[in-house]
Amino acid sequence: MKTYLFLVLSLITWYSYAQEVQWATEVKEYSSQFSGKDFSASQVTGPPNAFKFGGKDPMAWMASSPNAQEYLVVGFGSPMKIRQIAVVESSNPGAIEMIYVYDENEYAETLKLVDETSEYALTGAILATDRYAVEQATKALQNCAGNFYINDKPTGAVVGQQPFGGARASGTNDKAGSAQNLLRWVSPRMIKETFVTPTDYRYPFLG
Repeated sequence: MKTYLFLVLSLITWYSYAQEVQWATEVKEYSSQFSGKDFSASQVTGPPNAFKFGGKDPMAWMASSPNAQEYLVVGFGSPMKIRQIAVVESSNPGAIEMIYVYDENEYAETLKLVDETSEYALTGAILATDRYAVEQATKALQNCAGNFYINDKPTGAVVGQQPFGGARASGTNDKAGSAQNLLRWVSPRMIKETFVTPTDYRYPFLG
C-alpha cells in the first residue's frame, strides 16, 4: 500500500479570525522515500502545482515500499494557532491513519499526553533517529504498551515466536507465546530439603 501525499495546513492567527493558509516549509524527518527527487519527501513542502487524483504523481511523497507503516514530520515557518488541517491524497485515499500536531519544544508533554490518553496498552512504536529522543520515549511510555517497538512497525507479532500481550484495557499483560505466560496458570511453591541434620537453632552464617 503506497501513499501519495500532499500536505496543507490552514491556520488562524491569535489576533484575527480571518483564515490564513500556510504550507509546510520543511521536512524534519521521514521514514522512507521512493527517490531523492520525484516522489521524495520534500515534495510535500510548498503549495502543490495541482490536486491530482487517481494515479501516481511525482510531485507528491511516496514511500519506498508498499504495505508498510510510514511517517513524515514537517515544519512550518510561522507558528500560529491551528484552525484547520487539510491533507490531500493523490492515490489510495484513507491510507493516512493519523495526523498529530505538536510543539517540537514540548516533546516531554507530548509523551505524557500519549501515555495518559488511551485506555489500551497493547502495542506502540517510536520512530526516530535521535537516540536521546528514543530513550526518553522508551522511559515515558513504559506503561502504555506491552509490546514496544523502536524504529519498527508495531504490528505482525507471531504467536509462539514473539511474546505478545498488553495491559490496561488490553488485558493483564500476559505474554502469549512465551514461557512467562505459564506462570499465570500455576501456583508456585518453594521446597527446601535438608540432608544434614541441624544441631543448633542458630544459623552459623548469622554469627
